[in-house]
Amino acid sequence: MIIFDRECHASIIDGVKLSGKKWVTFKHNNLRDLEQKLSKYSCEYENIFVVVESAYSMSGELAPLQEIVALKQKYKFLIYVDEAHTFGIYGENGAGYCSHLGIVEEIDFIAATLSKATASIGGFVATKSKYIPLLQWRANTYIFQACLTPGDAAAILASLEEIENNPYLIKSLHDKNQYMRRCLTNLGFDLGTSQSPIIPIFIPDVEKLQAFNKQLFARGIFSVSVVYPAVKANEGRIRFILSVAHSIEQIDTTVSVLHELALKYGVIKQELVAA
Repeated sequence: MIIFDRECHASIIDGVKLSGKKWVTFKHNNLRDLEQKLSKYSCEYENIFVVVESAYSMSGELAPLQEIVALKQKYKFLIYVDEAHTFGIYGENGAGYCSHLGIVEEIDFIAATLSKATASIGGFVATKSKYIPLLQWRANTYIFQACLTPGDAAAILASLEEIENNPYLIKSLHDKNQYMRRCLTNLGFDLGTSQSPIIPIFIPDVEKLQAFNKQLFARGIFSVSVVYPAVKANEGRIRFILSVAHSIEQIDTTVSVLHELALKYGVIKQELVAA
């Protein structure tokens, strides 16, 4: 039985379906709902996989991994964590959010992409040695995969060296993340419960969202509007993803334009003007 967070990436959902195994979802980051599912199925199935992401790409929210791990003391299950959006920017030497929380040994499978923090292609799964044969000999995608090119491998290694040798890069990214969030929150923008350098600005009205995004592009600011069916119909948003290369000046400019357009389209309340 596979139990996964309902906001997991579409690629995870496709993988779950292609496995041919039975599966159910639990409400996003809802520990109570997850425990209810574990309680229900733990007596029926010898093997249960819980699948989550450390940071969710559409919302920027972090998973309550420590609390999920704590449930392993009560229920028998394997946990799979996708660190696509946290590998390279959390933990010592960018080892990821599980490393940041000090729970790596409690996680059975850690997957991550090499196309984000390490600016290349491909990915990896890290696991205990006893599980490796399952991946090597029972997965056609492993047996028939093509190798990384030398250039791609060199880019990955160079990126890892940069992350390891320059820890200020990670600190700078998180400082800028907190700075931009603080600016937007103080102006009244709805950022949901996001925490990671993925910063969503929620604009439920689809027509207003699309017009807003078009005006941003016209002002030289690229963003991605996310609408149904990628998210619920009333949870449309513009998504920004900070990198360490963004300057404070660029963040200030972006926030200023966002503020101007938000007032124009009624995304935030008009400022009070003293009489």
